[in-house]
Amino acid sequence: MQDTDQLKTNMSEDVFIDMLEDDPSELLIEPYPVVKPGGQYVGVVSAAVQVTHIPTDLKVICSHERSQNKNKSFAIGMIEHALSKII
Repeated sequence: MQDTDQLKTNMSEDVFIDMLEDDPSELLIEPYPVVKPGGQYVGVVSAAVQVTHIPTDLKVICSHERSQNKNKSFAIGMIEHALSKII
């Protein structure tokens, strides 16, 4: 019986994550300002992003990489992981 419950959970996670990828309107993606020291960092565009899942108000801020696209992908992956744990 537990195998059936696990199968149902896995199927619902996959469907939910697919829906998130298919409907990006549920995500609000914004550049996030990062405070850095002056000097050589003045005028550098921030690569940090804040991704918000609007229905759950789940927010992730990512500034690990120097590329904004990589940070965005990483943050979306973190939201998908968190949502899969909620379901």
